Amino acid sequence: MTAKGRNKSQALSEDGTTIRTLVADANAILRRGLRELLRDSADIEVVGEAGDAREAVEGAQRLVPDVVLMAVDLPGLDSAQTTAAILAQRPQVRVLTVSGTGSEANVVTALRAGALGFVSNTSPKEEILEAVRRAHRGQTTIPHVIALKLLNGDRPADLALAPLTRREVEILRLLARGLSNHEIADRAHVTPGTVRTHVTNIFNKLGVSNRVEATLCALRDGLATLEECLEQIPPAGGETAISSIAYDERRIEAYDFQ
Repeated sequence: MTAKGRNKSQALSEDGTTIRTLVADANAILRRGLRELLRDSADIEVVGEAGDAREAVEGAQRLVPDVVLMAVDLPGLDSAQTTAAILAQRPQVRVLTVSGTGSEANVVTALRAGALGFVSNTSPKEEILEAVRRAHRGQTTIPHVIALKLLNGDRPADLALAPLTRREVEILRLLARGLSNHEIADRAHVTPGTVRTHVTNIFNKLGVSNRVEATLCALRDGLATLEECLEQIPPAGGETAISSIAYDERRIEAYDFQ
């Protein structure tokens, strides 16, 4: 594990600080490439590196970064176990997964364990930087191909079996669009603390543990569309991914609010 100093040209992020980031990848060349890419950004500070799952978990506990940019194939633990271990010790840390092609299954399990998103290590520089910034804000970044795999996986609780209040449905729809608690508070004209309470209640009622699973509930019950919810990163070759999930205002009107 190595700690890295602050780039002298760094500016501040939206909340007045630099985004402290831990880079975790078993491949030293890829790790160095990500480190240099991030350090070129004025608002991101690389505070440490990890070469395996144990180092990633220990580094997150010791350094308390804002974001862990983590490869999904770290030696030692699978992606879900690594994500869960980081969040169990430092729940405020945002986990963002990174990988090449062919690792969709590992990405999906990490997202279900609480990671906020995924970005390909072959993505353009600005996409990777923006994904880190979104994770720092508590927003999700999920490409279409990963979103469709999530939707085709094990079904989370149906909303019909976990009735929400009208306000909770409003909060869930905003959460599903990838908004942070502060952004939801601005839209709903409540305090961030009130939003946190609503989100906790929503998670408890739905029987989910993170924002990705809650988003799947909103999608599957027709309260939001894939296009609303997920960051639009087109598949290779410019193909268009088509979702069968349909948003229907009548579903909300007919919803059995409690």
